[in-house]
Amino acid sequence: MGETAASVTYRARREGDGREVAVRMLHADLSRIADVTRFKHACSAIRRIDSERIVKVHGVEEHADGLLLVTEYFPGAALSELLKDRGELDVGGFLSGAIRMTEAVADIHRRGLLHGDIRPRNILLGEGGQIKLTGFGVESIVTREREAIYGREVLSEVLPYTSPEQTGRMNRSVDYRADLYSLGVVFYEILVGRRPFEAADPLELIHAHIAVKPTPPSELNPKVPPALSAITMKLLGKNAEDRYQSTEGLRDDLEECRRRWEARGAIDDFTPGQHDRTDLFQIHQKLYGREGDIRRLIESFDDVLRGRRAIVLVSGYSGIGKSSLVQEILKPLARERGYYVSGKFDQYNRDTPYSAVVHAFDALVKQLLSESEERVQRWRRAILDALGGNAQVICDVLPSLGHLIGAQPAVPALGPVEAQNRLNLCFKKFVAVFARPAHPLAVFIDDLQWVDSASLSLLKSLLADEGMESLFFCGAYRDNEVSPTHPFLVALEELQAARLGVVDIVLEPLRLAHLSELLSDSLRTGGTDALARAVLKKTGGNPFFVKQFLRHLVEVRALVLDPAAGWRWDLSTIKELEHTDNVLSLMAQTIRRLPEDTQEVLRLAAAIGNSFALEILNTVSAEAPDATYGSLARAIDDGLIVSAGEGYRFAHDKIQEAAYSLIPARDRPGFHHRIGRLLLGKLDPDDGQSVFEVVNHLNSAGDLIQAPEERLTSARLNLRAAARAEESSAFSASLKYLEHGISLLPADAWTSEYELTFVYHTKKGVLESLCERHDDALATLSGCLDKARGRVHETEVRRLKINVQILKNDLPAALDEGLAALRAFGIDLPPYPDDALLTAEIERTMALIGDRPIASLIDLPALADPEIAALQDLLQEMFSPTYQLGTNNFGITVMKMLQNTLTHGISRNSIYAYVNFGTILCARLDVERGYEFGRAAVRLNELNPDKKSEAMLCNMWGAWVQHWRESYATYKASLRKGMHVGLETGQYIWAFYNACNSQLSSLLLGKNLHELVQEAKDSEHICKLDRFNAITWIVAAAADLGEELSTPAEGDGDRPRARRVDLDAIIAEARRINNTASLYFTNIFTVIGGVFKGEHERVAAVWGETDPGADVMLGAWHASPCYYFYGGVASSRASTAAAPALGSAYVERLRAFAGKLDLWAGLNPQIFLHRSLILRAELARIERREGAGALYDQAITAAREARLLHDEALANELCALHYRDMGREFLAHAYIAEAHRL
Repeated sequence: MGETAASVTYRARREGDGREVAVRMLHADLSRIADVTRFKHACSAIRRIDSERIVKVHGVEEHADGLLLVTEYFPGAALSELLKDRGELDVGGFLSGAIRMTEAVADIHRRGLLHGDIRPRNILLGEGGQIKLTGFGVESIVTREREAIYGREVLSEVLPYTSPEQTGRMNRSVDYRADLYSLGVVFYEILVGRRPFEAADPLELIHAHIAVKPTPPSELNPKVPPALSAITMKLLGKNAEDRYQSTEGLRDDLEECRRRWEARGAIDDFTPGQHDRTDLFQIHQKLYGREGDIRRLIESFDDVLRGRRAIVLVSGYSGIGKSSLVQEILKPLARERGYYVSGKFDQYNRDTPYSAVVHAFDALVKQLLSESEERVQRWRRAILDALGGNAQVICDVLPSLGHLIGAQPAVPALGPVEAQNRLNLCFKKFVAVFARPAHPLAVFIDDLQWVDSASLSLLKSLLADEGMESLFFCGAYRDNEVSPTHPFLVALEELQAARLGVVDIVLEPLRLAHLSELLSDSLRTGGTDALARAVLKKTGGNPFFVKQFLRHLVEVRALVLDPAAGWRWDLSTIKELEHTDNVLSLMAQTIRRLPEDTQEVLRLAAAIGNSFALEILNTVSAEAPDATYGSLARAIDDGLIVSAGEGYRFAHDKIQEAAYSLIPARDRPGFHHRIGRLLLGKLDPDDGQSVFEVVNHLNSAGDLIQAPEERLTSARLNLRAAARAEESSAFSASLKYLEHGISLLPADAWTSEYELTFVYHTKKGVLESLCERHDDALATLSGCLDKARGRVHETEVRRLKINVQILKNDLPAALDEGLAALRAFGIDLPPYPDDALLTAEIERTMALIGDRPIASLIDLPALADPEIAALQDLLQEMFSPTYQLGTNNFGITVMKMLQNTLTHGISRNSIYAYVNFGTILCARLDVERGYEFGRAAVRLNELNPDKKSEAMLCNMWGAWVQHWRESYATYKASLRKGMHVGLETGQYIWAFYNACNSQLSSLLLGKNLHELVQEAKDSEHICKLDRFNAITWIVAAAADLGEELSTPAEGDGDRPRARRVDLDAIIAEARRINNTASLYFTNIFTVIGGVFKGEHERVAAVWGETDPGADVMLGAWHASPCYYFYGGVASSRASTAAAPALGSAYVERLRAFAGKLDLWAGLNPQIFLHRSLILRAELARIERREGAGALYDQAITAAREARLLHDEALANELCALHYRDMGREFLAHAYIAEAHRL
């Protein structure tokens, strides 16, 4: 008979009685038990409608291909077909048909039902003018037809007839008045030949329904009587309160119009709605007393669209209307074709990490999946382009994303801090896909007073990102439940300090005038002040309490309708009402009046959480789905429970609290125990989120878990939940699971369950440290060390203790712990070995290498010894204390790792050992072999990719080894790669190092100064991650130097130039703690800048403070050769004006530096040849030897060929000074002019 994207309709004959029927095959997923159950329940209610104006529903059957809806067969034509051949408007015919349609809708409404899908296709016209309605909106529950808003049929056949509140983009609930809006669209189409709104884009159509006033039909078709135009426009009111309030009122108006038309052929002086019903109790949905708050909310949204960084926070007591206010953003968001997502934290499930965030973005993913295949493909590409190889990071937190982008490769395991960094970065990239000017993203997170620490960290990272555009974030919280030290408020202060604007909207209770207005509108009568005062006294003006209290007054008949005089109330009865002094008692009383089976299912639902799936409720109630839904249906009908996507939720927190309060406190552990055990039987091993639900319920069971086997099972589940939380960087939640799990272990756990107990305590120590409980962590790990069996576990515990000491910033203690651990392997090292020990270790290492080609070392067998593997991890963990404390133990530990690799085989630690040993060799000027070791590390990573090592490798290879033999451009590419890999893998420390070295390479290369400054600006997003500016100040210092050299010198009256970093403060701190490395890094900028500013005497003096050659590593750093070069230039120029002894020392320094540059020029002439020639020219000038000018000319040519413009200019300037000193002014002028030109 017909086919749509959602169904196929057949004409059939029923075998039992031979009756002709219509069978509609609905394309439905039968595995969605909740949807199928809800649909069957709705069809049962429709089946009870006894009306000749409604196509009779006979029943629902399940079929392999979907659901079969069996209805009466009515041989009528759809109105949609008749409208195609529409002729001249017949007013009388229209009125007759409109009255029949209205009566059909009235028959549905009398049963307390909503049709939900009134449109011409579902209006059937038979012989003799008979009209029947079919195709109830409940079919979309199982077909999901309405969700596919970009589908052709939905856009052309469904959305044009959808009421504003049905779009989901309006802060209003859906009731029977939605049918009246859809009926108005049908009337409009019949009268003028088209629908009120047409659009090619669904969001544009939705916005029109919400905000655009249609052109009155009489203006489009002069033959339409103004009365019918007015009736139609009233039906199309944007707010349900502005429409007819009943089908009876509409029918009476239409009949009056027909009577006048038939009598006079005209309908004059007609006002629609005069005969509408006033006996219906409907609380007006308008937000009273919130006009100013709504205006601030929308202004803030518009500000964000204009580029302002700001968020909105709405605060107030429970029930004050925070969520209702925020949803007023839906109208302007629809105007901008934006997306809206929301989530809320649950007071009874605070240990489930990211619950609100997952709920919000899970709904967004499902919304995207409902779009057209073309748009789905576009979203898939955009998300994958943004996340790259890290897409699985978001899928781990948001499993539904996998349905959109498909299966993704696993990501490398990282340390907890690095994993958190990676998640924060990936989440920002993910959100940025949707937050665009073309389609803004509004995110609403409710009940932030219950936010977990992991979610807070994630949201804080997102909101701190200055690059995020078109993201409107709105949060709500109960200000009476947070103290000034609440983590949420502390994070908020930090965000404000980072220049994030915060718009605070504090909602106050409704005042008497607001309540009077609400009562007057809802009761359609005046003189409500006395009632308003009584309601205000009882409710305190809390909007939620007010509405519940008014409904209660109607139920107990303290507020009644007098047919002759309207609504009346008894103030004395209201005053004496019991159990109405607080909303919790009132809601509990409301729930107690429900049937016992409904009360029981509400208690179970409240124990599950604010939101719940019907499948879970089925499981814990141990009932069939139909029975469970039947019990729940009464609560749905009463508005206590509302549909939420694929599940349900309590309409308000206070309803959940009231339902939960009906469970006696002594019985609650039993409820949770029962729920936890039933859910455990349904637990999907691959569903990480479900394990939290199971464990949270079991952990709430208290002492009911007594049996040893059950306690052990629960302990293993807690460990699984802790691991899942840690993977998601939810450290506080993970620690709670660990602490509870340990309490479940048997008293002899270290004997009977050693492996499980060891894992528990080591993880607990790590998580305590990540939660900044470092002393507790050390105590936990020390106790674990006492119980550890064997060298592998002992080494593992000590390695973890080193990590804790590093996080505690106690590097000497970390070094001591590492040295103690090494002694278990027969390695006894002093804290600060002398150079002789370092040299001996190098000789031992080289002897072990022997005559083997270094390139062949990548072919060694894999490491198989677990004890050596533990030792290798330990040695690499000692990087921070050995390197930062400036001890030769850094080089020795690197060489121990290399020796282990040579003796026992290759592991992931071998990459670290190879590249760092290459660095050591380069620092000792053994560049040939150092470079080969660096190449071996790169090749080893290519053969056995290790993302965890890659950022470190790029930095050490590029800035410490590669530059000795390759060009600036080549080694800079390594550093840029390392910077991005460091960000992708959350290894921010290595991202910082790579960024700093990349910036320095541009400075050493002589990049255009304006480009140098711009590069620093481009790296600001990385620098901001360095919270204490401990490393990335180098980027800022390079930018400051670039601006200083590119602008004229400051005069006496000039305002001092603003600087990004205070180098003097860094120098002072470095000297205070005797940090020679930091002092050296600052001197780099002093030396380079000073030479180009002609401050030779100052540079020569500063150079002597730090000599990179005295350090085991610094001599290999890519800036060190330039430090020698520019130091040599300054020493040369300063020698002539210095005292004789000092001048001689400067010349000897120049001579030594020239020798170094000669050596390096042989290794990499592209970078070092011109610098070697400049120092040779300077030496010849000082010694007054002939040929200095020729050497300058050679240096100029070499610099030009290397495209190092700054050094070419410097060589020209030095040559000019040389000729000037010789009195050859003409030549001097030519060279200085060339220097200036460059």
